[in-house]
Amino acid sequence: MIFGKTIKIFLIDEGVLLNKGEYYEFSDDFIFSSPSTAAVIVMGRNANGLTEWKTKNGKTLKDVESNEKVITPKE
Repeated sequence: MIFGKTIKIFLIDEGVLLNKGEYYEFSDDFIFSSPSTAAVIVMGRNANGLTEWKTKNGKTLKDVESNEKVITPKE
């Protein structure tokens, strides 16, 4: 989990992630390189973002992405 700790330290140093004592809070939007990286930072442990991130209805990101309709341009 050294990778996650390094990103967390960077976010704290940059003022993006604020230590509120019992929890951390984002001061601004931050775009992560992957859903898993975001999940690692938020959860504080190794995590698979495709299965950890869920909609209000409990649908995983993996399910949402696999059910997206691909629109191809007409020639």
